[in-house]
Amino acid sequence: MSSSKRYSPIQTSYVYPLQSLDDEFNQSSLPSCEAATARQENSSPKVLGKWGFNQWATFSGDIILAIFPILFIALAAIAISLDKKPTSALGHNVESAISLSPTIFPIVFAAITGKFFKTLGLFWAERGITLGKLERLIGCQSLFAAVERQIALRGANLFGLAIVLIWSLSPVGGQSALRLLNKSPIAVLANSSVRYLSIEAAMDSDMGGADTSFEGWPSYGPTFMTALKTTRKLQNSSQDLFGNVKIPTLSTLTLTDPPLDDDWTIVNYDDEVSYSSLLGIPVAGIPADGNSSFQILSRYWSVDCQLRYLLHYNGSESSSLVQSVSSFMMQFTTTQSSSPNVIASFNLTSMTSDNTENVSVADCDLAFQDVESLVVCQGQSCRVNAMRATVTDQSKRPAADGSLGNAFNIFPLATIGAVHHVTKEGSTLIEMWLSDTTADFTPFTWANLSSLQPDVFSRNLGLAYNTFWQSTYADQFLTGNLTSNISFYDSDVSFNASQTQITRFDGDQYVCNRVFVGLLLVISCLLLIEAVSSILLKKLTLTPDILGYVSSCTRDNPYAKVGQASHLDGLQRTRALQSVRVAIGDVNIGSDVGHIALSTTVEAQSLRKDRLYD
Repeated sequence: MSSSKRYSPIQTSYVYPLQSLDDEFNQSSLPSCEAATARQENSSPKVLGKWGFNQWATFSGDIILAIFPILFIALAAIAISLDKKPTSALGHNVESAISLSPTIFPIVFAAITGKFFKTLGLFWAERGITLGKLERLIGCQSLFAAVERQIALRGANLFGLAIVLIWSLSPVGGQSALRLLNKSPIAVLANSSVRYLSIEAAMDSDMGGADTSFEGWPSYGPTFMTALKTTRKLQNSSQDLFGNVKIPTLSTLTLTDPPLDDDWTIVNYDDEVSYSSLLGIPVAGIPADGNSSFQILSRYWSVDCQLRYLLHYNGSESSSLVQSVSSFMMQFTTTQSSSPNVIASFNLTSMTSDNTENVSVADCDLAFQDVESLVVCQGQSCRVNAMRATVTDQSKRPAADGSLGNAFNIFPLATIGAVHHVTKEGSTLIEMWLSDTTADFTPFTWANLSSLQPDVFSRNLGLAYNTFWQSTYADQFLTGNLTSNISFYDSDVSFNASQTQITRFDGDQYVCNRVFVGLLLVISCLLLIEAVSSILLKKLTLTPDILGYVSSCTRDNPYAKVGQASHLDGLQRTRALQSVRVAIGDVNIGSDVGHIALSTTVEAQSLRKDRLYD
């Protein structure tokens, strides 16, 4: 090769001068006698397996690491012992320890598992092992490094996958430790009773007499109108404005498949629930805290109507509508239905403008429905969870008597109040509400009820009529004025008793999550096995710990002639050579093809992009 093609050494900042071992010790801060002693200790031949201070210090650290898995096992055992136990000072301390575990566990796991794989690799290297396995053991010091080795070595095998699986247990163990204990209320079961407004209470309705139907308006009128005006806020609520339990309409509930025992039907609150009234059933004695359940009997009216629009309304009833202060009226008609629950038929005639010739007419059947409802409460927040139809005695069946006639007469007048005009100038609040239950009441406007679908009108009219009917009796109980002393209602015939199962909560108790306890125990036992195995393998291994250290690259390296004995561990060698400057460069600068090596020689040249390397 001609001299013109030879590369001359380039003296740059990347070329580092050789420092001998004597220079290393001479430049150290040790006194000359200590430097000589260190040189002698590092260079003198030694017997392998004889432990010095460094080995015993490392052994002590391994013992301390082995204690941590035992502590996690103890933490899991204490968590099991606290299961179903009331909260205590011990439990509070355990909770504090658990809160720290997600931070401590990954650190301990990485320290023990990383040391175990390295010690195992050194043990096998002394006895012979493939380079691929050794690289997986020594290089896999974290989950990412384990996955990286699997990808880089291009040979996924069970050995490598097992290493990845073991490293993946680190986050599982930390999260399992965090979820060892939860708290739940201590449930105490008890039996009691509640009092609820009975069906018979309607016998004292203000509609029972012609005089009381008018004189009682200050009691039922404001309550009824308040219910209508608050519909938008409370229509889908399971309780009314006063905390009474609202009863759903049984016919609108979806039957379960297969049907429940004793014909019960579940109320599905995932769907919109149609209630029979805007007012609920007053119930006294509901516990202020805890869960309770009881059954109540109630009755509501159901209305089935057909709508028609009449032009040039000149029937015999037209004069009655003209003379009425209301823009609609209700009158009895001949009953055509064969249903045993239908007790009356009527028509509702509603003006659609200030001209009484054009009206909406609804031909309706009025029926009653007696139901039994299963009520569940959380504290005093209650709802009906299941319903079924029930049959009452004939003596309790409603009749088409004077109270019903008075109700038909008063219902159109219930929201009018004082009339200041001779002519009607708009629909009543009831008619406006029937046309749209969520709209605001706008005076001096007209509602056309015939534009509604018959089923929508029937539902709205039934809801409004039931609300009106309920407001006409037991008003002293309806507005929430119920005493907590239920014995007050024992002698009141308006109230029935119902047995109640109460679940009260008396403090908190610990609940052990046994799945996470099991995971933590398994992973902690694995860590303990790794820690003990590391100690045993280290005792059985004579090979100095030279794998995974940069200083090991200077061993038997012709380009890094720094000396040092072969029995030194990697860290011992690094400590002795820590001031020696090294560089990875081209050590074959006199050839067309360079050679890359870790070097301390002055001939090393920095690497170049335009040069070939073997």
